[in-house]
Amino acid sequence: MRKEIALLLITILSLPILCFSQSDTRKNFQQDYWNNYVGVYSTNDNSAITISLTWGNKLVYTNLETRLFLPLSKKEDDLFASGDSLQVRFTRNKPNEVTSLTVEALDGKLEAQKVDIEFEELSIPSGNATISGTLIKPAGEEPFPAVIMNGGASWIVRDTNLDLALYHVSQGRAAFVYDKRGYGESTGSKTVPFQTTANDIKSIAEQLQYRVDINPQKIGISTYSQSGWYGTLASAQSDVISFQILNVASATTVERQERQRIKNELQADAFSNTEIQNALGLFDLMSTFSKTGTNWDEYITMRNAHQEKEWFNYLFAPKDNSKETWSWGRMNWLYNPLPALSKTTIPTLVLLGEKDQKVLAEVNKSIFEIAFRMAGNRNYKIKVIPDMNHGLETAYKGGRKEQKTYQYANGIFQIKEKWLQSILN
Repeated sequence: MRKEIALLLITILSLPILCFSQSDTRKNFQQDYWNNYVGVYSTNDNSAITISLTWGNKLVYTNLETRLFLPLSKKEDDLFASGDSLQVRFTRNKPNEVTSLTVEALDGKLEAQKVDIEFEELSIPSGNATISGTLIKPAGEEPFPAVIMNGGASWIVRDTNLDLALYHVSQGRAAFVYDKRGYGESTGSKTVPFQTTANDIKSIAEQLQYRVDINPQKIGISTYSQSGWYGTLASAQSDVISFQILNVASATTVERQERQRIKNELQADAFSNTEIQNALGLFDLMSTFSKTGTNWDEYITMRNAHQEKEWFNYLFAPKDNSKETWSWGRMNWLYNPLPALSKTTIPTLVLLGEKDQKVLAEVNKSIFEIAFRMAGNRNYKIKVIPDMNHGLETAYKGGRKEQKTYQYANGIFQIKEKWLQSILN
C-alpha cells in the first residue's frame, strides 16, 4: 500500500515516546504551503477537511468525517496526490488566492470550500527563552476558547501539531501551535527538564489570557504521548489552564514506561521470550548508566554484541557516553507524574488506545483514576478507545511491523467534541 506514504509514516509512528537527544533535521514549515493551502475546508454537507503539514514539508489531507489522513506529494502547481488512490486539486480566484479544493479518490469525488480562518504569529517570553508560534482563530464571535497544542517525542516545530490543531479550529475553537524551545524560531536550550517545558506552556497560557479575542476562562491544553508528562505538570501549577486533553499519555515514570514499551512492542511483533529478555537486559544496563553514569563497560559490551539483532532497533542504545547524548535522560528519566496528577482538579479527558503497545491502557488507566481521586477531581473522563494504537489510528495489534491504516480511530473526534462541549458550554 502506497510505498511512499508507508516509508514516511512508519518512521513517524514507530518512534518511542521519548528521545534522549533530538536533531533539528527538519526545516520549519514551508511558508508557501502555509500561506496558500493550510486551513479548513467545508463540504456541501458541512463536514470538514483539513490541510496541514508534516515531516518533509508535505501537505497532509485529513477528512474528519471518514477519519482518513494522508500525506500529499506535489505533482504540479496546485495538484497533490497520495500515491494512486487520491489526488487533491486546489482552485484559486482572480487575486490568486486558494478558495476551494476537489478530491478525487477511488470511492468518488468531493468538493470543499476554504473556510475563513486567521493565522497570527506570536513570540512569547518564557524565562530565558522566547517561544514562537502561530495562533489560529476561526471565523465567528469572539472571544474564543483556546487550546495549546503539544506533541510527542518527535515534535520540535509547530507543523507537527497542526493537523489536530485545525480540528479544533474547525469546531470553533482557537488553537496555538508552536516551535519547541530551541527549535525553529524559538530560542533557548534544546535539552531541558520537564519543568522547563511546563514553564513554557504556562507562559503561553498566561499570554493568551490577556487577549481580547481569547476567553480567559476557557484556555486548555492538548497533549500527545510524551507531552503528557510536562503538560500535566504545567496544568497542576497554573491558575490559567482550565481543561486538558491527554492523548495516549503515560501515568508512570519515564523509566518504567520505556521498559514497558520495549516489552509490549516486541511481544506484539512476535519476538521470542529469549529475544525479549535480551532486549530488557540491555535496557536495564542502559537505564543504570543513564541514572548513575556507572557500568559503561558492561553496557557497551552487551550493546555491541547485539547491535545487529532485529530487536536492537526497538531500544535507545547509544554507542557514545558523551554528556550531550545522555543529558536528557539524566534530567527526566526518573520523572514521576503522580504528584502533579494528584493535584489536578481541572476537567480532564484521558484517551488511551486498546491496541497501544507503547502506553498500555490497562496499566495507566488505573493510575490515572487513583491520582484524580487523590486530587478530589470529579470532573475527569478516561476513555479506552477500541482498536486504537499509539498513533491514534485504527490498528489490529498495534506493533511496529503492522501495516498502517492511515485512519484515525473510530469515535476519537466524537468523544473529544462531546466532552469539550460539555465543559465549555
